[in-house]
Amino acid sequence: MGATEDPGILDDVKGLRAPGLHVPGKWAGTFTNRGERVFWNVTRPERPVVIQLKDERYSRLVLGVEDPHALVDLINAAIARQ
Repeated sequence: MGATEDPGILDDVKGLRAPGLHVPGKWAGTFTNRGERVFWNVTRPERPVVIQLKDERYSRLVLGVEDPHALVDLINAAIARQ
């Protein structure tokens, strides 16, 4: 559905993790919070991109990337062309 840059998401409540990795400063795996299933793969100090999905197993992907602005622009431009 779209993508955004969201550095503040790292401080949000993630919910229950199962399965996933437990390492300080690293969020990887499936988190469920209030019925929403979100896949995370972020390591501090990466800047997270949040990708909103529709009709998929996960409602969102939270990914740490080197150039979030470029990825967000690429995803949103591809969606706009559809």
